[in-house]
Amino acid sequence: MPERIKFISQEQYIAAAPAAVQPILLKVQALVEAALPGAERCISYNLPAYRLGKVFFYYAAFRNHLGIY
Repeated sequence: MPERIKFISQEQYIAAAPAAVQPILLKVQALVEAALPGAERCISYNLPAYRLGKVFFYYAAFRNHLGIY
């Protein structure tokens, strides 16, 4: 089984996603940052996430859907 990539940034995660999904991930990123300008980008559980004191928002691309947690 191939080893999974350990992402170190949201940019790296988005770049690794299929090209068709990247604009959607960037839109989610922009919406979160517009709504909560003090939130910090981070990677948690190998997913793009946001922290404001603690991690409170995750999002992820899957084969047939986008997950928001």
